[in-house]
Amino acid sequence: STNSGMNFTQVNAELPANSWVYDIDKIGVNLVLATSNGVYKSSNDGSNWLKVPGLTLLDTPKTLCVYTENGSDHKLSVGTQKGEILHSHGDITGLSVGISFEVSVIIAQMFVPNEALLSAFPMNLNPLGIGLYRSTDYGQSWIDFGQGLTGEYRISTIAGKTSGNTVTLYAGSFNGVRLYERTYIVGVNNLSTEIPDEF
Repeated sequence: STNSGMNFTQVNAELPANSWVYDIDKIGVNLVLATSNGVYKSSNDGSNWLKVPGLTLLDTPKTLCVYTENGSDHKLSVGTQKGEILHSHGDITGLSVGISFEVSVIIAQMFVPNEALLSAFPMNLNPLGIGLYRSTDYGQSWIDFGQGLTGEYRISTIAGKTSGNTVTLYAGSFNGVRLYERTYIVGVNNLSTEIPDEF
C-alpha cells in the first residue's frame, strides 16, 4: 500500500505458491520476508524476489530483526522453527548461523538500540516456559532474561525500550501482557575519601 492502507496490491510474483509469510522487515533498500518456503529479499518493493541462501535444510524462518552493530553496520537476524538464530550483513547475500537453541522455536526478536538484541522463544516440550533471553554481544551468546515471568507462558511478541541503564520490556503471551523492568549497574564510583585503603 502507498496510501496508508486504503488500497493494497499483491507483490508476491516469483514467490513459491502457498508461501505463508511469518514476518516482514526492511534493511536498506531490501524488503525481506520470512516465509514457509525460506527467506526472500526484494530490492524493488516486491516486483521481484530472490531467495536468500544459508537456511538449514528443512528449517523454516519464523521471525526477522534488523539491528545495528557498532553503530553503523546494519545486519539482519533470522529466528527459525528449529531454534537457530542466523545473521546476515546489509547486502543479505547469505545467512550464517550465530547460535542454536535446542528444542526451541524462535518466535519474536527485537533490538534495543545501544543495549542488546533480545529474543523470546518457547520450548516445544513441556514445561512451556523460561523462554526469554538477552544478549549483549549481538546474538553470539545469551543469558536468561525471564525471571519474574511466573507460571507457564509462551511469548508471542516482545517490545521495549531503554533509558540509561534501565531496560523496560513488554512480553505478550497467551495469558496477557507482562511488564518487565530491570536496572543494571553500569559502574561503581568512590563517593567518599574516608573509606580506608584496605576496605
